[in-house]
Amino acid sequence: MRNLLAFLAALVLVFVGIGWYRGWYNVETTQAAPGHNAVKVDIDSGKIGQDLHKGSERLQEALEHSHKDGNGTHAESTKTESTKHGPN
Repeated sequence: MRNLLAFLAALVLVFVGIGWYRGWYNVETTQAAPGHNAVKVDIDSGKIGQDLHKGSERLQEALEHSHKDGNGTHAESTKTESTKHGPN
């Protein structure tokens, strides 16, 4: 159970770090009543959606590219193997 909670905490920290770096949200503090601070969090859901869409496109392209490379490499290695052994 402790490992699961540590994993979830790590995921939250990674999400917060990436979100801050990518500009998904903005946190501002201002003075409120005497002795109090107000915290305002502005979340840019449009930017989050755009970044997720771009990321899914890049992932799809990488998967297609690796799939094409995998098939091409396999076909070339089959050709070289058949030429090594010569005709039977």
